[in-house]
Amino acid sequence: MSTLNVNDWDLTSGAVMLLPDQPSSHPHVMLGGGKQGTLYLIDRDSLGKFNSTTDPAVQELVGVISVSASCCDRGLWSTPTYWNNKIYVCGRIDVVKVFSLSGGLLSTSPIQTGTVNMRGPTLTISSNGANNGILWAVQFDAQSSSGPTILHAFDANNITKELYNSTQAGTRDAAGTAIKFAVPTVANGRVYIDAQTEVDVYGLLP
Repeated sequence: MSTLNVNDWDLTSGAVMLLPDQPSSHPHVMLGGGKQGTLYLIDRDSLGKFNSTTDPAVQELVGVISVSASCCDRGLWSTPTYWNNKIYVCGRIDVVKVFSLSGGLLSTSPIQTGTVNMRGPTLTISSNGANNGILWAVQFDAQSSSGPTILHAFDANNITKELYNSTQAGTRDAAGTAIKFAVPTVANGRVYIDAQTEVDVYGLLP
């Protein structure tokens, strides 16, 4: 822990996600990570307490999230997202990565890797149950220069396939000025994103 503290690699930069019950000896697990770039799968029923010689984590995936030399540009700064036994996560200055979840454990490396580099958005899935999944991401890279937010929609089964983004139609769909850590909300066939001075709402054209 002292190493994490000295290097500013704290765990609290990323939030934890509770997963559905798993068919394993650790049925109740949660997933999280921090600036050091490691994903941790933890037993919610037995967190293990501190131990200087053993690691109580169910699973550790070391360095799978962006690992930059700078503490401010590395690791997990958002919340992972779950759908259809897959975990979707995007590190700080990284692309979206997808891990499979089987038997209560994650794949040791991504099963899919996106193509759009972003600054660690929290991702949202919309779907018709187990079908027609869409992965939504708010790209707020331009926040430091007062530039616009960009809303992205990817095929949740193939995240290299971008279905839509808010720059494709010129100024028609342009979002407001970007703010940090904006999260897309999907409800009643619309997607809501917050910007610096407005809320932008996206849906099907009449």
